[in-house]
Amino acid sequence: MKLKIVNRRIIDVMKKLDLPTGEYAVFGSGLLDVLGIRASRDIDLILTRKLYEKLAADGWEKFQYDNGDDGLRNRDSGVYEAFYYCTLIPLHSEEDIKSYIKNAVMVDGVSFASLDDTLLWKSARGQEKDLRDVKLIKEYLVREGAK
Repeated sequence: MKLKIVNRRIIDVMKKLDLPTGEYAVFGSGLLDVLGIRASRDIDLILTRKLYEKLAADGWEKFQYDNGDDGLRNRDSGVYEAFYYCTLIPLHSEEDIKSYIKNAVMVDGVSFASLDDTLLWKSARGQEKDLRDVKLIKEYLVREGAK
């Protein structure tokens, strides 16, 4: 299925950041925003450990989740959270993240977690907002003639 870009905001931000392909993917609702499924307020990234360490060394803001997991932010660019693992969310081990990055789809030169992977983890997480996204993604796939 060819992905049709509806909103370029995240793509433009990511192109300015110029992160190395194969080392990251825009995650969460990023692809939903780009495809016009629903708007996203911020940008979430999944990273390889190598890129995480480089961005931390480059001065991205470090923070800790409530459970002590580490994350990064770059508020100037709109990146709200970036991580290479997150035990707060099901299916977010370091190995899971590597798989999501490997399976990522390229949209105008920017890497995004696939809709299939997004459906998988949002279904597993099961929060109300995630289940709304699952419904919206499935409606989009039907509308666009996919599975």
